Amino acid sequence: MTTLYAFVGSEIRIVDNATFDTKNVEVVAKWVQHAYGEDDETNEDGYIVRNANGVLYAYVKYQCKGDDDVVTIHHLTEEEAIRLCSQTCAEILVEFH
Repeated sequence: MTTLYAFVGSEIRIVDNATFDTKNVEVVAKWVQHAYGEDDETNEDGYIVRNANGVLYAYVKYQCKGDDDVVTIHHLTEEEAIRLCSQTCAEILVEFH
């Protein structure tokens, strides 16, 4: 099992009234997108992860030149996770089920 910790380091947050720890969630899929604008460059590193209870989350880190990184974490249904994978051309690392 590859944990999110291997990609982003240690981070603990409260998400949906539960503790989200990068050391305790398995990476199911990942993607990287780059956007180049007139004045800036934005990178997006995204991961779909699963906790020990089988709950799926999207963990997305946005990086803009000159700005602090922004991380968002959202709960996903399996259908939302599959749709997100197809929209981002994510690399699937393990089965969703």
